Amino acid sequence: MTKRATIQYRYLNLDNLGEHYHLKKVVVDVLGRSARGASEARAELVRHRKIDLDQDGSYVVLNKMNDRADWSGPVFCGQLLHIRAGADVAGIMQSLEDNISELELRNIIMGGDQRIVDGILYFAITHNHIGLIEGQRARSRTLERYLTRLLQDAGELEAGQTVILNAKLQGGSTVNEVSELFVNPKRSLSSDPIETTSQRGAGTAEGQGKTVFDVLETLGWSFDEIESLRAGLPEEGWIEGTFKMVFKQKTKKRAAKAAVARKQLEEALRNHHPASFGLRDPLGSTEKKGLARLAEKREIATVEELLDPEGAMRAIVDLLRSWAASGKIDCDFRT
Repeated sequence: MTKRATIQYRYLNLDNLGEHYHLKKVVVDVLGRSARGASEARAELVRHRKIDLDQDGSYVVLNKMNDRADWSGPVFCGQLLHIRAGADVAGIMQSLEDNISELELRNIIMGGDQRIVDGILYFAITHNHIGLIEGQRARSRTLERYLTRLLQDAGELEAGQTVILNAKLQGGSTVNEVSELFVNPKRSLSSDPIETTSQRGAGTAEGQGKTVFDVLETLGWSFDEIESLRAGLPEEGWIEGTFKMVFKQKTKKRAAKAAVARKQLEEALRNHHPASFGLRDPLGSTEKKGLARLAEKREIATVEELLDPEGAMRAIVDLLRSWAASGKIDCDFRT
């Protein structure tokens, strides 16, 4: 059996790290060192690679990795898990094929050492280039936060330095200097639940499928104000919105249009669905439609319902090599 999975491209933002930073080498070096207060290297025991990013009892864990003998080569691969505690899970014990009129919902008691995996992310790093397959609650942002904490704890990042993985935005034309940004969020339905930013944790799908309600929150609307607006919608009603951001600068006589580099938007929009955005440059060229991250779908073998880890990692590396060979990314697998 196989599943189609989307493999996305990211590149390390070097603005606060220096142009000579080499993410793959640093990560491999840190994993080969002893964890704080332990005699074993981080690579040897999973307990040395678990991090409580949200201080809520859930963990993000670097689990499976490619063969350690290959780490001296150009690629490091890993499987990131978002794991939460929880002994009680709502579920059913009957078969959906049984001759019964309804299913009985029960509280299933799990053992004390059992945990629930909320999300699985696969990634590969070569130099400062990253390919990844996101999971439901293990997103690119989760990988950013995990690598940041891993390298901070090892003393490889100074205060204020973070791992930022930019997306490469593709469009129908070449807009490198952006003067206007169009935002077309998903419509908000009257039945949509309202979730504030403070409720989103390490493994949430941050930036995915943002709605008009999310934009209103960004604009300063309170939870109660958004809830009041939602409650006032007719049954099966919705809100649609188009927002435009214009970049400006002050001149001697008046405010004039300004522009920001496309790279800045590749950072700012990296965790948002790019189809919700359009761009315009100072000369009038636009990318109102077709804006997308560099990503492709691949068929990957499964083990029961889950992706085969080795197959997922291999597919990511193969696609990174393909993008490099075609010139879509400036990546040299010899380094």
